[in-house]
Amino acid sequence: MKQFGYKNWIVAAIAFSCLCSGCSKPIETGDAKKQIKSDLDNTSIWIDENDVSDTSLNKSSENQDAALEIDVEDILASSESEKEKEESQDPSNSPVTSPISLGTANISNGGFATGDSQYSYYVVHPDKSTLSIRKEHRPTGQTEMIYTSPESANPLLDCLNLAGNALFFRQRVPNSDEYTIEKITVSGEDQKTVLQGHISNVTAYGNYLFYSKDGDILRSDLNGENEIELYVSDESSMDANPAFCIANDRIYFADPTDFAKGGMFFGRLISMDLNGGAFFDMGTPVTVCNKELFFSDGEFLYFYGNTEEGGAAYYRCNLDGTGLELVGKACPCSRNHVDGNDIIADTYELYRQNGPDGFTLIYSGFMDMGKTCIVGDEIYFMETDATKYESGTVTKRINMNSPKEDILD
Repeated sequence: MKQFGYKNWIVAAIAFSCLCSGCSKPIETGDAKKQIKSDLDNTSIWIDENDVSDTSLNKSSENQDAALEIDVEDILASSESEKEKEESQDPSNSPVTSPISLGTANISNGGFATGDSQYSYYVVHPDKSTLSIRKEHRPTGQTEMIYTSPESANPLLDCLNLAGNALFFRQRVPNSDEYTIEKITVSGEDQKTVLQGHISNVTAYGNYLFYSKDGDILRSDLNGENEIELYVSDESSMDANPAFCIANDRIYFADPTDFAKGGMFFGRLISMDLNGGAFFDMGTPVTVCNKELFFSDGEFLYFYGNTEEGGAAYYRCNLDGTGLELVGKACPCSRNHVDGNDIIADTYELYRQNGPDGFTLIYSGFMDMGKTCIVGDEIYFMETDATKYESGTVTKRINMNSPKEDILD
């Protein structure tokens, strides 16, 4: 296992990114697939701690000379910066992340709920053939239905992402093995199909959509245009779609190289920047599954993996790949994290971390696969019971400070 300082890695990553930014070009989809893989396997692109000493940015004398000159390009750059600042203040251009108390593992858990300081958006089940998105005014509890999916024998609607005045989500194409990324306004208007394919793990971050497709990780503008491949694997099936998460402006994922039973793939931990550069082999002595929990709380990376010492289990490590730790031999159905609160669930029980001494039971009941999404202090989950509910499944919610449940369907 690589052992070197997190600070040194950050310096190396920044320096490498700066060196590459001037010559990097968007990677078009299609023919570039094998070339990108070849580049990834070339060790010269991997950051090494031994190169940190060559990345010194201490050029004070040059900076002092430059400070005495006024360049026209500097003025233009300043003007562009002001323009970008104005655009970023436009809600239609600026993705929102408020409240910051969204569960960091919401997408990993299915992403069936999201929200901001005023509204919550969550999936409900009108009947067995459709799914809908309900908008709820959090201060008053007033609700309205803003979207209903097309009828399907097996409907799916997940990966809810809020970005400015737009809501993005994934839904299954009826009678197909493909999915679309849909975009609507938060009032439920102007529906647009942004992308279609074997897509999963849809994440809105900054001014981009990030997603897995056909074994690769891609990025597009929020309108679905300018799609580029950030990472290309040797696999081309949806089963090989890498699980990934974004933390501190870096993408963390596992390269799907080893196939296992059940359609799962395992691979090494890798991180890269948001442009698909500055690849970093984290060197962690673990192979990581692409179908189970995979998320970061901003300090640690959590995942289901396999090691020689611990076997198949639930692990975590630092964001530089060091400090691998076995968290639990049996992977829980769900784990989520918000504002220092660690939430763990199985099919029948929901626990909240109670300091370093363990967890406190906060809810008992049937939860479909134990998956949870968190918006503020509210925990959303689904209950499946065909004998009890006409739709077969209902969405429920509890406050993490109270065991009282709300049935939202």
